[in-house]
Amino acid sequence: MRTHTFVSIVAVLFAVFTLPTEVSAQALPRSTNHSKSTKFRSVLSGGSGNLIMSNVRASVIAGGADNSNGGWYSVVGGGDTQRASGENVTIAGGGINTAGPGRGATVGGGLYNTASASLATVPGGQFGQAIHAGSFVWSGDLLGETTSSFGDQTFTVRCEGGARFYSATGTGTGVQLASGGGAWTSLSDRNAKENFDDVNASEVLAKVAAMPIKTWNYKTQADSIRHIGPTAQDFKSAFGVGESETGITTVDADGVALAAIKGLVEELKDRDKTIEELKTKSAAFESELRTIREQLSKLPPGN
Repeated sequence: MRTHTFVSIVAVLFAVFTLPTEVSAQALPRSTNHSKSTKFRSVLSGGSGNLIMSNVRASVIAGGADNSNGGWYSVVGGGDTQRASGENVTIAGGGINTAGPGRGATVGGGLYNTASASLATVPGGQFGQAIHAGSFVWSGDLLGETTSSFGDQTFTVRCEGGARFYSATGTGTGVQLASGGGAWTSLSDRNAKENFDDVNASEVLAKVAAMPIKTWNYKTQADSIRHIGPTAQDFKSAFGVGESETGITTVDADGVALAAIKGLVEELKDRDKTIEELKTKSAAFESELRTIREQLSKLPPGN
């Protein structure tokens, strides 16, 4: 009898501690997790103090502590004090992050981040706020300054130490934004370049002078937002540089401008030389003219 009772107890304990991670309103004994969702098969799989709200369908809290999930088909991967709401929302980890109620909002991790609008994303960092639809915000701030999106379908990054984008293997090709700076720097190391050819600066100047330069607006912007410059097709036809016939790279535009300036300097030097030569000839003519006048003034009257 005792053996049968012991086996029964062991079987019960085994069943209790090997239950699937899917949890209903009948929570496990001594568990601090609680799922109010009984009908739609949501899952609490670990941690403590976690809560899936009632009438939530197919949502998950995978672990962590003091997290809540009130969104349909939404996931909280772990961390602590995470708050998910809305449909298809994800908080992968980190702490004290909020995603939703916008559908498809995502926070990858980090601390104190919020993705509240539809399809808004904060991948990590700290104090990022993607509060517009389709916005992306990365905040690398360490001192608690909030970085927020500024409109729908926008890309916002705070990287106070600067940023670099490499476009090839190695670290010699790409662009850089310096810490505290306001303009991109093209990585332009001599050692990353080859096949150097000389440029006829005077020819570049002549091509610049002949190239149409107009003001215009992009079709995707208001007519009142004006820009100035050549078309990519005219630029490509004139100079034959760059990767595309529909775009002008800033490094090529800068190079053309510098070459044209050099050509103008050479032209001005030639002009200055010609002017100096003319001045010398003019001074010689004036000297000869004075000599002739002096000689004429010495002639007797009537001659």
